[in-house]
Amino acid sequence: MFPSSGRQAFGDQLEPGSDEEAAFLRDLYGVDGPTAETDNAVDLTACGTKFGDSRSGNIAFDQFDELHAMVDQLILAMVGSSEYADLNAEWAACMSSEGFPEYGSPVDAIEYFDDFLGIDVDDVEEAERIARSEVEVASADFDCRDQVDYSDGIRSLIQPQLAQVVQRFPQALELG
Repeated sequence: MFPSSGRQAFGDQLEPGSDEEAAFLRDLYGVDGPTAETDNAVDLTACGTKFGDSRSGNIAFDQFDELHAMVDQLILAMVGSSEYADLNAEWAACMSSEGFPEYGSPVDAIEYFDDFLGIDVDDVEEAERIARSEVEVASADFDCRDQVDYSDGIRSLIQPQLAQVVQRFPQALELG
């Protein structure tokens, strides 16, 4: 329920529905508990606001809506490009040669194992099998990203678009 393990442990010791829990939730979320708008939002109390990723349904700074929309459009354009498809095809070929032909992109591998998050597995052997499989896939993923220069490829695809964002929204980069 609570983001981060330290807060998780503290929150778990509080009596559900108690005044202490309500105060903890108010401090953590700024409201009486996580909602669709605040779940996983980062509390930036020094800034006097909450900030989260608008794409995941969290509160965002209104003045950056146009920026978020532009970044979303640029990312969609990148993932729809033939260069991105070629990069993923190279990675997938490497993964196939490593014994994992079912993954077409790093995102596919991540999403597959994300499906297991939060699922109670009563069978210890099954849980261990899933964990071993995740480590094997992660290791092959790491090796294949290195072999096909995946990070550099993504960087070369996104840098021209990010330059457009910086040019259009220089105020978003100001920290003061």
